Amino acid sequence: MPEEWSLGNNNNKNNKVDALHEQQPNDLVYRLQEQVEEQRKEIDRLKLYSAILETKFQQMGFDEMDWACENDQRGGDKHDDVVTERVLSVESFMNIQETRLATHTKLKSTCFNKDISENPVKLMCSSFKAGSFKTKYVPSLLERPLEPSSIVPGGIFNHYAHTYHWFDEVYLDYPNIGPSFGSSWGDFNNDGYPDLYVNNHYWAPSLYLNLKNGTFKNIVFDVIPTLNETKKHFLDKHGGAWADFDKDGHLDLFEVTGAKYGTAAIPNNLYRNINGTLVDEATIRNVEYPYARARTISWLDYNNDGHLDAFIATQMRNDGKGKPVLLYQHPSNNTFMDVNQDVGMQVDSNVMFAKMLDIDNDGVLELFIVAFTFPFKVYHTSSTPFEDVTNQLFNINHTKMQEHYKEVKEAHADASSWLPPHPSTGVYAIISDLAFGDLDGNGWQDIIIARNFFGECIIDVFYNQGYTNTSKNKLEWDIVELHRIKGVSCGSLVVADFDNNMALDIFLVTYASYSNSPNVLLVNTGEGRKFMIKEDGGGAAGSTFGKGESVSVADYDLDGKLDLFITNGKGSPPFDIGPFQLFKNNNAFPRNWIQVDIVGITENPHGFGGRVFLKACGTTQFRDIDNGVHFIAQNSFRVHFGLGACKRINELKVWWPRSKIFQTELDVAINQVFVFVENISIKQQRLH
Repeated sequence: MPEEWSLGNNNNKNNKVDALHEQQPNDLVYRLQEQVEEQRKEIDRLKLYSAILETKFQQMGFDEMDWACENDQRGGDKHDDVVTERVLSVESFMNIQETRLATHTKLKSTCFNKDISENPVKLMCSSFKAGSFKTKYVPSLLERPLEPSSIVPGGIFNHYAHTYHWFDEVYLDYPNIGPSFGSSWGDFNNDGYPDLYVNNHYWAPSLYLNLKNGTFKNIVFDVIPTLNETKKHFLDKHGGAWADFDKDGHLDLFEVTGAKYGTAAIPNNLYRNINGTLVDEATIRNVEYPYARARTISWLDYNNDGHLDAFIATQMRNDGKGKPVLLYQHPSNNTFMDVNQDVGMQVDSNVMFAKMLDIDNDGVLELFIVAFTFPFKVYHTSSTPFEDVTNQLFNINHTKMQEHYKEVKEAHADASSWLPPHPSTGVYAIISDLAFGDLDGNGWQDIIIARNFFGECIIDVFYNQGYTNTSKNKLEWDIVELHRIKGVSCGSLVVADFDNNMALDIFLVTYASYSNSPNVLLVNTGEGRKFMIKEDGGGAAGSTFGKGESVSVADYDLDGKLDLFITNGKGSPPFDIGPFQLFKNNNAFPRNWIQVDIVGITENPHGFGGRVFLKACGTTQFRDIDNGVHFIAQNSFRVHFGLGACKRINELKVWWPRSKIFQTELDVAINQVFVFVENISIKQQRLH
């Protein structure tokens, strides 16, 4: 294996270092020699990474953001935004990586002769001349392009993973780097295989068509013709989500934008799928909402009329514009309107995404607005205005919260800082992501949160105990700290049965302040609440370059094992340009599975808000029919169950959220994708 591929295994010492050790008995000298050798290797890796980055720039037409390093006729930058004009060249990027400088560096940009320490910066340009990179940097990787569908040996500078692991990085694209703001899985062309949209933040996006043989092809410029006109402009694309909003049988893509850090107006994109072409109809559908610093769009049917509505999660602007908004879809013409005032939902806070599910098993869906504190807002939407039921579902100590507010005010009279409340208040912060799932198999949805608290990454589980004799009219929660990591930050989180053992696992992306850090896999043994912690991510520890940002889940090759897609372009340079990585689930357990596609007719098109029950081997499992959206990413919303050694499914049952009836299929075969279509003529079995 070439030296540049073997990255992160610190146990493999270089032969030269070993020789020096034999000749030099002084341990201090040996350690210094070893450190020098490791630093030399890191510089070589950095040079190679910069070469890959430069190749990406060339593939995009050298500098996709031409304005970044050019002056207009007025002698200034084409964009007058004080943040985005501070850009870094690749040389500056290298210097920052080599020296691990903090954000207060006095480094000058070669594009602009300005101190970059005052504001965040974006790497959007390169001052290299085309063709020069091969003479400057190690070309070994560039001269050995990977074969499609091949496993990447060691990945692109991956963290060390143990020999036995579940996930292997596989080839997706080359070079596989870019800025990132999430990813979205959806079957764009209705061939049964999930395709992948990667928005690439301020670079041109990618739409990877699944070729059904383990490989993908980027077809984005073929299916979104307008990108050929707009790709030279600042795009600032954020989270996107697939759904068939107009119920024509084809998935459409809603993508929100960030309005240039809240200083401008950039319209959202609502790409309607018209015979395989994605046509932006944001204007005619009334969803442009250009002033929002939007983060995600969540599809949901809040009024149960069978048509998908949309919730746009945003962060606050200084001018107060672009607040989080609920958009109602008119069934007659598939246009949308802002109903915040009508439903009494005025949210003046930074929000991440929304979910609708039945958290208390009473047949009435709750609308969760997920923010950076939890719990934030939970509503019943069956009446107007919405009923805020947050305090009915969760035990918040309002006395302690008032004490916390007083302490914060006294400590920070200028209101320039914010301190997270202590968990004793019943409010948890700072949330990086959140997921729902029945981890302990008791028939109630649990809540899994990843949060950052004073330099530590913490995973907490709100185990839902339902209504008990002691809790009376309020749900009882058993809150358990599942895992804690010092010195790193929690990022994106997903919950799924990765080993098909009929128990839900947890995968967490992490990152450090000035570098990346290994991702974590928590394996549910299915024995009560026992988890095995794999701090190498079960093989998907991730890249050492960039910063871990998001993870999304889909079974892209339909082998019944859920795979991972991870982006690593988080935050300010040099970390906003990072590898994106596809990890195939190759675990060797010979376990069975089933996946279910839900098709609504009078219900909303995907049955979002409903629930699937499965009986096999004397056990009942359930999954909520979920839009797949979490913080800045969308998992495939195809429902997945692991079946262990079960040879047959006794019963597969769907609860439809609009009609509140069950529809049942008996004696279902395993190891297949089962299409479950709403039968509007069945005898209604009312929910009791």
